[in-house]
Amino acid sequence: MTRTREQRIADAIDMLSTQRDCWVATADRDGIPHLVPLRLDWNGVEVVIATRGGNRTARNLAESGAATVAVGQTDDLVLIRAAVAGTVDAGTESDTRAHFVARTGWDPAAGAGDWVMVRLAPRTIQVWGPTSEMADRIVFADGRWLAADSVAVPSTGSELTDQR
Repeated sequence: MTRTREQRIADAIDMLSTQRDCWVATADRDGIPHLVPLRLDWNGVEVVIATRGGNRTARNLAESGAATVAVGQTDDLVLIRAAVAGTVDAGTESDTRAHFVARTGWDPAAGAGDWVMVRLAPRTIQVWGPTSEMADRIVFADGRWLAADSVAVPSTGSELTDQR
């Protein structure tokens, strides 16, 4: 059965609100991809991840300002193309850190190393499910959730190359 866009949006929000694991893909300036599993916090507006400040993921995010985040399984997946909205030193008391710790059950500042929390603002969100849903898998674009009758086309082609 094919879900409506409204149901897919509700399912995406539920998945982002309940799952705490994700895959984060970045690329360096030469376009060499890097994929890592990380903890995820969805604060209702942004995805927040924690990573060591000097590692490849952090360097790639600083250089490119972009990431792709995947949450779920291949037959029920939320795929987010995001831009870096900011970083927070994980050792600093902040609302970002408090929400992340409460949501994931893990405090990156409690461990060794120079952890940073990266806030990622969604540019597009896709919900992947059965093949019957492929045509309307984009549920968020240009900073807003799409209505049932919206045409899901991002404002720039660079954000999404595989939309249809």
